[in-house]
Amino acid sequence: MMHKNNLKLETDCDWGVPALNKTAVALNKAANNMRGFVAPVEQQRFPKGTFFDSAKPSITTVPGGMKESHVTTAMPTVTDLPTSYDTRNVDGVDFTTVNRNQHIPQYCGSCWAHGPTSALSDRIKLMRNAVFPDVQVSPQVLVNCVTKNETHGCEGGDPTAAYSWILENGITDDTCQNYQAKDLTCEAINICMDCNPSTGCFAVENPKSYHITQHGQVAGEEAMMQEIYARGPIAATVAVPDAFENYSGGVFNDLTGDKSLDHSVAINGWGEENGVKYWIVRNSWGTYWGESGWARVVRGVDNLGIESNCDWAVPDAADFA
Repeated sequence: MMHKNNLKLETDCDWGVPALNKTAVALNKAANNMRGFVAPVEQQRFPKGTFFDSAKPSITTVPGGMKESHVTTAMPTVTDLPTSYDTRNVDGVDFTTVNRNQHIPQYCGSCWAHGPTSALSDRIKLMRNAVFPDVQVSPQVLVNCVTKNETHGCEGGDPTAAYSWILENGITDDTCQNYQAKDLTCEAINICMDCNPSTGCFAVENPKSYHITQHGQVAGEEAMMQEIYARGPIAATVAVPDAFENYSGGVFNDLTGDKSLDHSVAINGWGEENGVKYWIVRNSWGTYWGESGWARVVRGVDNLGIESNCDWAVPDAADFA
């Protein structure tokens, strides 16, 4: 039996037509069409420290230099890698999830949670063949709960420890625990919560969680490309010289030689422009930074230390069976 105007769904609807700002469109197009290298300290668009507190780098060091991993299968080997690969456009399909800003509603040095969760969410989308709706795993849960390897929420942490925690516990998505850019206690209500009009907020019992079957590290241009092409984006740590904060487009090439482990990003692919090889990097500083939240960093010379310290994780297909 067909019901007319069920739930009064057909009674009161609104619509709007988006208007494109011509100036913004032109600037974005210009940025995406820039050629060559970005000069190291040209045109300071943002004051030093706008995106990154150099006094408190967001990546912690591991005592003794040891990295924890859980690897159960051999690293992938692809014999014929393409000259370019971009998860934003794989045969016309976008396999990326949403861009982030780790500094809203206040500054929080949680990149160590954003890089790994961004890469993992995109890998889940690849595993599910971009089936709607996207699964966006929650970086806030990691901020609340991870303590290994000197990890301290908004005061910095270790991407490897983030994946270790997910392996042991699973992780909920943004609809359970939205990003708040602050340190909360690791208890049920801060892993998955809801609120009602009469009694307030409460912990959700037995929420849906997402898991990984293994995680590990990869370094070096060839091995990173193999991993990305075979299984999806990876998390990487990079240095943050002044010019990187002010990056606005083109292929970034740091000339200072800085390779300190300061900041975590995701790498979603690679390409080449005018003979210059580059990585496709997703940052967590908002879409008004870089190329709509993304960057291209010169590839093959460990620029910014980007090829030295990368993490990967494999989503558990059983979660979607």
